[in-house]
Amino acid sequence: MATKEDIAQITKEIKEVETKFKVRESGEIDYNSLKRSKILEYFSAINNWQRLITDSSSDFSDNYEVKNELTINNIKEAKTNYNFKEGEIEIFISDSEFYHLRKDLSVKILMLQHDFEKHCLNISTIIKTELDLTPRYEKLLIERKNYQEEVVKKLRDLMPNRNKLIEYMDKLIKESLK
Repeated sequence: MATKEDIAQITKEIKEVETKFKVRESGEIDYNSLKRSKILEYFSAINNWQRLITDSSSDFSDNYEVKNELTINNIKEAKTNYNFKEGEIEIFISDSEFYHLRKDLSVKILMLQHDFEKHCLNISTIIKTELDLTPRYEKLLIERKNYQEEVVKKLRDLMPNRNKLIEYMDKLIKESLK
């Protein structure tokens, strides 16, 4: 038969085990919460980088060089932020599927960034070389139209990669909620 002391000892040991489970469970919850947060921050960064490029428009009004350079710098800053978030998420996700999904999308966005920078350079070249205002303006409009058409084509090509990454990240978030 158990004595009062035995019951007290058993109760104490049960409470210690309960505490260990609670601490472990709390740690897992914190880890999964942080992982979800990093996944969302990563997607926000890659989305911001892409949208800055695709939503930006070159300028050919007064101070066009300053305005275009500011836009390019904002895009580069978004790329740098993406690089930071990419490094953070690697702590939580290290499988090859994620690596390939993000690489495929990142390369396409980087190509869009390059195209925008090249487009701004073309704008600058037209302004500096075409002295007659009417042909200059027509060439600028043609350059912008051609660039925008190319962006639309590349966005269509990029969207399947983006959607695959979204599906993968959605799966990770759902798994972390279990």
